[in-house]
Amino acid sequence: WEVCCVYGRSFIVAPMRKMIFYLCLFVSVGLAQSTHRTIGMLVYPGWTPLDVFGPLMFWNPVSASQNISLAIIANQTGPISTRGGTFVPTTTPISQEIIATHTYSTAPPLDVLIIPGGPGTRSSVNDPIILQFIREQYPTLEYLCIVCTGAALAAKSGVLDGRNATTNKFSYAWATSQGPNVNWIPHARFVRDGNIFSSSGVTAGMDLTYYFVKTLYGEAVAASAANTIEYAPHTDANWDPFSNLWLNGGNATIPVNPCPTSSPTSIC
Repeated sequence: WEVCCVYGRSFIVAPMRKMIFYLCLFVSVGLAQSTHRTIGMLVYPGWTPLDVFGPLMFWNPVSASQNISLAIIANQTGPISTRGGTFVPTTTPISQEIIATHTYSTAPPLDVLIIPGGPGTRSSVNDPIILQFIREQYPTLEYLCIVCTGAALAAKSGVLDGRNATTNKFSYAWATSQGPNVNWIPHARFVRDGNIFSSSGVTAGMDLTYYFVKTLYGEAVAASAANTIEYAPHTDANWDPFSNLWLNGGNATIPVNPCPTSSPTSIC
């Protein structure tokens, strides 16, 4: 007889069943290991905070139940600011930083690569090193997730050629000009084409992440994460009032939902 402890519980294993017990344990551990995913978040000077931290706010609670690791990737390790790039004034009064843990050359093998948008994309689309990194990573990725004008970087690298994708509607003309061979979807909150997921602007990255997590791990995991961060995602991929706003000459009504008449206060 042998006493074994698995996940904090003790089991008495008879000699006749020992081999089956260890075989099942080996298989279960192997399955757990096989589901491990490394997520890479690509950043550059001039990234947009919510494009990065919106998706990460989902991944934090998801990582409590799923085997996930994270790499923040940039041209150098250390702080990478939301300031920077030729499009962004370097004297803005407020900015944020994120700590890059890896460079393009030291990034671990990735299962998922997230490309956020931001004003800095206007410079980064002309950076051959970041474009080469995206181009070289894509063939080995399980999934590619693109937020906002991050689609301009993916398009310029060539990985979106012949694929369906969407992007930020306020910057739609510029972003789509970076990929003339992409099948751009002008009216979409988010789009999936095979293993490529793309979203409209900024906040849409959170809706995309909810959909992506649901695709990978099921609705229960995605809903649990959304409830933990008290976020109500838009789950309709065709919901895109900002397309009507910005692609209609900026003349449409701003899509703000008023408080219901039953609301007890003016804040809801």
